[in-house]
Amino acid sequence: MSRVVLAKGEQGDFLRRVRIALGGWDRLAQMSGVRSRTIRDWARERWRMSFEAALQLQRHSGVQLPRGIRVLPEFWSTSKAATVRNLKWNAVYGNPGTLEGRRKGGAVSQQRRREQPQRYAGSRVRLRNGIRIPPDGEELAEFIGVVLGDGAISNHQVRITLNGDTDRAYGGYVVDLAQRLFGARVTVGEPKGEKVLCLTMTGRNLVEFLVSKGLHRGNKVKQQVDIPKWILSNDGLARVCVRGKPYRSLGLSFTSHSLPLLRSVHRILCGIGLPAKCDGRRHVSIYKRAGIKRYLEVVGTKNPKHLQRFAE
Repeated sequence: MSRVVLAKGEQGDFLRRVRIALGGWDRLAQMSGVRSRTIRDWARERWRMSFEAALQLQRHSGVQLPRGIRVLPEFWSTSKAATVRNLKWNAVYGNPGTLEGRRKGGAVSQQRRREQPQRYAGSRVRLRNGIRIPPDGEELAEFIGVVLGDGAISNHQVRITLNGDTDRAYGGYVVDLAQRLFGARVTVGEPKGEKVLCLTMTGRNLVEFLVSKGLHRGNKVKQQVDIPKWILSNDGLARVCVRGKPYRSLGLSFTSHSLPLLRSVHRILCGIGLPAKCDGRRHVSIYKRAGIKRYLEVVGTKNPKHLQRFAE
């Protein structure tokens, strides 16, 4: 409730004159809607009296309020009390506005969102994109091969870059593959002035899952990435993973600046009896027509571009 601000002594003088006019503190308390003790505290000027009570007492007693009164609005003391409380809190626990304090607050907030996502549904608070967790199998191995060949992983995104002119049909296959595996939304973009097709999936859950399966965030060449061990240990999955790697140039050529990846591809192809050659720098190639035919029979490809080219 609003409060009356009077000069020192004026509030007590006003109430004492009203008491004489109305007869007793209990009578004043009844008209003011407060306890008798509160009226006495107001008369001793221990607390400021309410503006509403002052008006009631003036109307019933005929005693006029002093001139030049000031009225404090409702909840006038809230900000002042909060400031005092915050100063005491900071003195005990330290300033929460520090970099470390904000970091802790953000971490707690994110943890609560993960534990109780339903509380934040429909709000403007951004939550992690949920994904379907696929089993270890051929489709996951193939997708990992695609990422190893033409993909890049950041902290929040997985991006696959294909040829904008010749890989459109294959891009549609990769989009369907990702949606079947993870139930994730795939954004297809074509940067202006570049003949590329960008397939982008956003979500830390997806990134963390792929990292747990042996892929790496950041620069693949600097990290010298390789096919994950759980795929290499299974001949069938290894062949499917190689199918997801891009091949181009004359004959059938796998290109990478990561030597461990290059050696793994060479070892897999040789293991199934293909005449693969590794130059030890960036290419694993199969040039013989019979070897290419054997590759298409044993490993296969999902890219119509390669099927058309090798069929000619």
